[in-house]
Amino acid sequence: MIAFLLRYVWDVLWPTIDWLFGLVYGKRSLQRICDGQSGGMRTSAVAKHLNQSRLQVIRKYTTASNVDIDEGVTAILKNEGLSAGEQPVYANELRQALVHICGVSDLVAELDALRSSYDKSNTEHEEHLMALWNLLQPDTPLSSRITKQWDSVGFQGDDPATDFRGMGLLGLLNLQYPFIASFGCISIL
Repeated sequence: MIAFLLRYVWDVLWPTIDWLFGLVYGKRSLQRICDGQSGGMRTSAVAKHLNQSRLQVIRKYTTASNVDIDEGVTAILKNEGLSAGEQPVYANELRQALVHICGVSDLVAELDALRSSYDKSNTEHEEHLMALWNLLQPDTPLSSRITKQWDSVGFQGDDPATDFRGMGLLGLLNLQYPFIASFGCISIL
């Protein structure tokens, strides 16, 4: 209860405190973050600051995928009461941080999509499975899609698709990766 009350008081008082800091230092909080830190520390601090925004239009830039970075920089600067023309160095630093933040969001979305269930009816999934067999046993042809041969390479049963329940296609691609990294790219990737 006390933590909730303190959080509420902080949320109510922070805009006033930030405004006072702005008067004293001549910079808003994001400007102070961009000036005081660099690299990953700056990106992390910018992401935290954006996540704490009261405006969903600002918070979305930390979680949405396929975001227009320039539109995001403009919206954030507008929220801060600034323009890119007035603060080109700050706008560039903010843009760099937003590129990194959105890149992570895009990567997470892509990984989540790959973690979707393995689908036997999806030809791409089946092609990856057959490619894995060819990587593991290049000299032994597979007698059929569902066969005891899969046991010889470490699968739990006759149908390897059942082993990809948790990680889906991502699990299959992870099994292929050591071969791809060691011997070069395979055609279906």
